[in-house]
Amino acid sequence: MIFRNMRLTPLFLFFFLSSQLLAGPVEIKGVLPGAENCEIRLLKFADRISFRTEMLDRVIISDSATFSLNCDIDQTIMVIIDIDYYSAILYVVPGAEYFLECEPVDIAGQYRPYYKKDRIIYKLPDEPEPFVNKQIDTFENRYADFVEKEMSGLYHKRNLSFLTEFESELDVLLENEKSEFVKSFIRYRMADLKFILAPAKRIQFFKEYIDKQPVLYENPEYMAFFSSFFDNYLLQDSKFVSRRDLQFTINNLGNYAALVDTLGKDTLLRNEVVRELVLLHTIKQFYLDQSFNQSNLISILDQMIDRTKFEIHRKIAANLRKELTTLTPGSYAPYFELPSLDGDTLSITDFRDKPIYLSFFTTWSYACLAEFELMDSLYHQFGSQIDFITISLDKSTEVVDRFRNEKHYEWTFLFNGSGYDLIHDYRIKTFPFFIFLAPDGRIADYPAYKPSEIIADRFRAVLKNKEQ
Repeated sequence: MIFRNMRLTPLFLFFFLSSQLLAGPVEIKGVLPGAENCEIRLLKFADRISFRTEMLDRVIISDSATFSLNCDIDQTIMVIIDIDYYSAILYVVPGAEYFLECEPVDIAGQYRPYYKKDRIIYKLPDEPEPFVNKQIDTFENRYADFVEKEMSGLYHKRNLSFLTEFESELDVLLENEKSEFVKSFIRYRMADLKFILAPAKRIQFFKEYIDKQPVLYENPEYMAFFSSFFDNYLLQDSKFVSRRDLQFTINNLGNYAALVDTLGKDTLLRNEVVRELVLLHTIKQFYLDQSFNQSNLISILDQMIDRTKFEIHRKIAANLRKELTTLTPGSYAPYFELPSLDGDTLSITDFRDKPIYLSFFTTWSYACLAEFELMDSLYHQFGSQIDFITISLDKSTEVVDRFRNEKHYEWTFLFNGSGYDLIHDYRIKTFPFFIFLAPDGRIADYPAYKPSEIIADRFRAVLKNKEQ
């Protein structure tokens, strides 16, 4: 994390040098019964504004259910261990080795959407110092018990006195704590709770937890508090920046520097790092608000990528741009190259002469089977003018081939199985899922209407416009 053109204050220099000294490889070994020969992935959030994930490592679990994942990091971070219908969170320290004793999972027998991921249950018997996971687990259990016990007093009476005794317990927990990550994790979780209970004390919380404090981009609780604190702030709560100011600067000027200057009118946003981070946090809200020009917002992100002094903000801006423009009308559909049930290998670029009705399905989903009965009729009606492509997410090509032959479906079937990349690129969470593409491979409708809806009318309108 390098801040170019920034004067290195002693506080910043301390955190910068500390992170460099701690840099090192991490190895995560484990045993995961039931997931033999499946791919397991090590992910992290690229940032906690866009929440895009990035791949750190991926391996195939052995016949004996063992795996080893590796990455290089320069500070303590949260990683995600991901496999099909299961995932787990682990906090890792540079240079450390971890061994996870996981409870068995059921991969082969699972038939459900990918958004319903169960937690991988594991033990970490020999966690290296400073025992970050153990300390966070201890805190999480105490926090959950406290909130459950004092729920009425906290959320109905808004009584902060309940926090005094609990914070005294936390002081004891942190008395010999060696990890700055854990200390900040707990500090900002409590800050978030306090702010929820007493939002009128915004200035006090800002001075205590944000002003003149280092920005902890990789600490989930710092970023959760920061996001909560500034959620809707520019659109509703700022006394110095009006919606009219924002609309003029974004819609009329479309200029990153002018927008940053406009935000600088707010006394809480005088610090340039905080100001830009608040802007990045709010751009998604601007983008979804119809009173702001989306094209200008993308242009502002492009300008920010080129001009910001802060490298990490450049990365966040690039991630936000991808998040806001991927799979939107007019953007190119992600590339794929998959085996067909007829033995060929086909890519999305092999289909360029006609519009494409792209579907993702599984043979075990009753919703898919019902839609496909209707799609067969659509294919016979429009198949000469529109390419129908179905991508199977089943685990076996034999099952899909038998299904297609039994039903006498004649359009193109491709097989992806549980391959992560395509499911991730197209954000497939449930089945069936439909997308309509223009002949040049650009997104027309995401998601598209199902066969049981009014997709036939959409087909007719597109084909009619093509003829004119």
